[in-house]
Amino acid sequence: MRLVIDATSRDTVQSLEYLPTGKIWRSAHAAFQPNKFCGKEALTQNAWDVYDSLARFQRMAYPRFTSPDPLAEKYYGVSPYAYSSNDPINRIDPLGLSDYYNLRGDKVRHIDDGIDKKFLLFIENKKENDINQAIEDKLFIYIPGIEILTKIKDMFKLTSKNMKEYAFVVGERGSISNIYDGLEESVSKATMARAIKDLTKAGDTYMYDVHSHPIHLETDLYTYNPSKTDIDNSEDRTNILIAFKRVERPIFNTYPQQYEFRKELYIRLYNKVNMSKPIPLSKFSEAITSILL
Repeated sequence: MRLVIDATSRDTVQSLEYLPTGKIWRSAHAAFQPNKFCGKEALTQNAWDVYDSLARFQRMAYPRFTSPDPLAEKYYGVSPYAYSSNDPINRIDPLGLSDYYNLRGDKVRHIDDGIDKKFLLFIENKKENDINQAIEDKLFIYIPGIEILTKIKDMFKLTSKNMKEYAFVVGERGSISNIYDGLEESVSKATMARAIKDLTKAGDTYMYDVHSHPIHLETDLYTYNPSKTDIDNSEDRTNILIAFKRVERPIFNTYPQQYEFRKELYIRLYNKVNMSKPIPLSKFSEAITSILL
């Protein structure tokens, strides 16, 4: 039931009772104002009987949309006709759109304060052309929560200590798997299967993975290029690569001049067709923290 109350007189000026589909079952003064089920505008002219959800229309007689989600390409594991990732009890989607942010933490596209899903574009400005290009290239990721930073830092420590690749996966609903170890130069399908199994137990589905590349300071300048295997296995997903860059710093008061090698941590997005520029993990962390906190 939805009641509209006059703020001055405190009288009930509209009363609406709905079937589970959103169809009005019983009403009083239904024409008083147009916003009805879930606060959406009801369009009933010429027996159309739909709710305007801005991004698409929903039928009143049965709980379906008349067209696919315009952002359905980002959710390959979910029906393009579904609502809020098939989880309407725990999630809402007032506009049917998503919030996009740049690496400075600025909201740059489709702002909607009611949506709990946020996406990070790997650009640093608000230029419309760059935003469109990043979305077209699928160089953005879903931010499941601040926990992803902790996982990445833990994976960095394991990779540095054991000189092996590690991986974890992120789900459509924000679940994050445990970190699993791979080999020195690859993460096996068996390792990925274990991580994906964690999501399945949590009632979630595989959205993208995060894996690391170790670095040998004596021989490697950097390790932030995805391998051919990485790219081939990405399928339709945009994944995250955590890698290192060797930095040489002079040691003072040495002759001849000597240098020490240090590791700097970088992050990069890649898919089968495109990859972002590698950025320092510190910049990524600042963006995530700014967006979520």
